[in-house]
Amino acid sequence: MKKYLWFLFICVIYTTSCINNSKGNPIKSTNVALLSYWDDKIDSIIVKQDRELLEKSFKEFISMFNYASDDTIQLSIHQLMKNAEKDPTFYMQMTIMAEMNLFEKHSPLMKEKYYIYFLQEIKATECLHKGYKFRFEKQLEICLRNQPGTKANNIVFIESNGNTNTLYDLDAKHILLVFYSPGCHQCMEVINEMKQNEQLNQWITSNELKVLAMYTDGDKKEWVTQKDYFPLTWINGNDFDEDIYKKGTYILRMNPSIYLLDSDKKVLLKDTNMEDISKYFLSLHN
Repeated sequence: MKKYLWFLFICVIYTTSCINNSKGNPIKSTNVALLSYWDDKIDSIIVKQDRELLEKSFKEFISMFNYASDDTIQLSIHQLMKNAEKDPTFYMQMTIMAEMNLFEKHSPLMKEKYYIYFLQEIKATECLHKGYKFRFEKQLEICLRNQPGTKANNIVFIESNGNTNTLYDLDAKHILLVFYSPGCHQCMEVINEMKQNEQLNQWITSNELKVLAMYTDGDKKEWVTQKDYFPLTWINGNDFDEDIYKKGTYILRMNPSIYLLDSDKKVLLKDTNMEDISKYFLSLHN
């Protein structure tokens, strides 16, 4: 009896310690919550066919990703999609939720990295008809192009001076590849921000960085009207043949779409922004 009480005492102390550690560590706390998030929701949603609860729960679920470890995020998605297989209709609803929130370019929660985890589960499942899966399998192919850690696809472009050049011929420690459309208001706002960014200009001046602004719509007249808009320190390129669109070398789902590459043309950041670019360069000097 004494041994049992002692064992029970140790279990209580250990459990309390885990809870306290979890409370003191936001990532650990979120990891625990994420892995158990759907435990009491899936059956209820399936039985009640509660679309409103599904949408609310899904958005809450993916909003927690910002505070969880990547391994836990991937595992939580795997658990969710395996549990969803108990009901094909519910599984289809989950694929729609993932696409709407993580893949659609106008979604405030769009995150390709997390959507890939869902697509990998969808590709592996036997729960869906092959015809329905085909679209998601093609999306997976698209999303896996030019991923961080892989070499970026090469680009052939015309410069403002009429010379033909390629991305791989550019000699630079880092390349900031900026795909834009002249008629895109958001593009011009972001480019203006970049032009006025002191850190960015310092990196260019110190030969730490080259900026390649790429116009991909093939309209020469429109491009010519914009060429004086860019600083002389930037490379202003045009894909007149529209190879990027025709060959699908880059899937430009964001406007502007910005990539940071290293000297070997390996992708460091995909669909990025000035905040993350600044963090990267600051980390180099810390």
